[in-house]
Amino acid sequence: MTVGVPGRFDQPDRYTGAQVSLTPIVREPRAPLTTDRNYPLNQFWENVNKSATLPDAYGDLWYLAYFQSNGNFPADAIWIKCASAVNPPAGGVISLSDTADTKTFPDGTGNIQLNSLSPGLTIVSDPSNNKIDFTLGGGGPFIDQILVDAATAPGVNPVTPDVNGQITVTGIQVASGSAGTQGVQSHTTAVNQYQLRVQQSTIAAALNTQLNGLSHFNQSHFFNNSGFVSQIGFMPQTVVNMGLDYTNPTFTIQAANGSALSATNNALVILQSNLDPGETIIYRITANLAFNPATAMTGNTFGTTAGVAWANEMPMFLYAVASTDDTLCTFMLSRVPHRNFSPVAGNIAKVGSAVATTEGSFFAIDSTITVANYATSCCHCIGSVTMTKSAGDAWTMGALAINRGIGQYLDTEFFEMPLDQNGAVRSGMSSSVGGNTIPTWNDAGISYKIQRDGNCMVAWNCNLHAISGVGAGTIRVHKPFPAAFTGAVGRGDPGIWSFFDASDLDYDTGIIRYEDTNIRYVELLPGGANVALLTPAYFDDKDLGSIQFYYGISKM
Repeated sequence: MTVGVPGRFDQPDRYTGAQVSLTPIVREPRAPLTTDRNYPLNQFWENVNKSATLPDAYGDLWYLAYFQSNGNFPADAIWIKCASAVNPPAGGVISLSDTADTKTFPDGTGNIQLNSLSPGLTIVSDPSNNKIDFTLGGGGPFIDQILVDAATAPGVNPVTPDVNGQITVTGIQVASGSAGTQGVQSHTTAVNQYQLRVQQSTIAAALNTQLNGLSHFNQSHFFNNSGFVSQIGFMPQTVVNMGLDYTNPTFTIQAANGSALSATNNALVILQSNLDPGETIIYRITANLAFNPATAMTGNTFGTTAGVAWANEMPMFLYAVASTDDTLCTFMLSRVPHRNFSPVAGNIAKVGSAVATTEGSFFAIDSTITVANYATSCCHCIGSVTMTKSAGDAWTMGALAINRGIGQYLDTEFFEMPLDQNGAVRSGMSSSVGGNTIPTWNDAGISYKIQRDGNCMVAWNCNLHAISGVGAGTIRVHKPFPAAFTGAVGRGDPGIWSFFDASDLDYDTGIIRYEDTNIRYVELLPGGANVALLTPAYFDDKDLGSIQFYYGISKM
């Protein structure tokens, strides 16, 4: 440091020349810092570093203007650059101001930092070219106007910002057909603003894309799958978007088109409410349900004779069953199509619980359910399949066909009942007295057809007498299901029988007599009188015969 004379630190005896110093000055190879405090006010400081880099330069001149505490001690020394060897200022301390003429002054190092409050505006210094660059984040130009689809005065197209640089954009719904051919339109009706107009949809007699627009749907009539809206339909107790698949040995409940059910591809089941009779509940099925009948259903008889095969196809009906609290829905199988509430828990089987012992019993496809939660609960038959049973009481599903599946009930198809089922000894018959000989024919069979309302039509036919019957017991003709009614024996007059008697070349005829509820046979009365019933011996020389009757089957 030099104060007054001499001016050179290396030649203290030299008092003249360019190096003489008459003013207090510090010469250091750097710029001053706020920690350079040990100097008097108005002290000058010269940067004598010839290798200094911007923003510093060799020959920069600073002076100590004041001390500033800033809450610390000792106070900071505030040095202000008063001259630069690179580009000497015109004089004085520079400042910057905004459009309101509010000035900002340099800090203690003589610097004013530019700052962007917008993340889209970047400020970058270019010291080598003495520039500061302002750029948008995307690198493109500023937008100062927006061209819209339409304008209505006082709106002006293109739309320009207001004095604050703002354009107001609002979204509104408009009447169908008023948003141009696009269905969505940008439209200005006032200066410095525009609207995004979206028209509402409407109905039309034919396709018209100019009427496309916003709409919403009645949840009782439609359901939504990721924006694809489908009609539920107006019938209660039905299903939507559900199909079946049987790929031996697995039976699967899936979406109607064969895809997997999911949260975005769900099926709907509509059932009566348990808690609010008269109302319906819509259940969404969001996952496939599959099982293997051959292993899952073994041991269940469904009213057939245990240990005796039912090799002919029998109809089996698929039910949707609500939980008793109306929160869940599951699926079950039964031999009858006309239940409107599920059986008691003791007659609902599932894997590991072979309790489906009657025709009206249910088998739960989902083995994880608690059957008590679905007992005596609202249900609805939604379709059909066919099955056979082995002598080991194991079940096999038949192939699906156009008359089997969702919405199919097999009510136009006749099925064959095995002749040795439901207590029959042979020819579909038995005797009320043991030891009687049951007649046989070279050709005999029992056909039956189930109506969806629970009525059953039975046709027993024979041809070519083979073995004569012997015994005085009452002949019994066995049927596929027990009757539904209760009451006195012989109630009703549901059918007729006829046999050709070879001895007199004439037909004998009579009527059918029922027994009581849950009895799986009928008896034959000659003529129209409630007299002695036919016995095995009657059928000697009876070559051609037919027994036909129609009855309501039990749900139990």
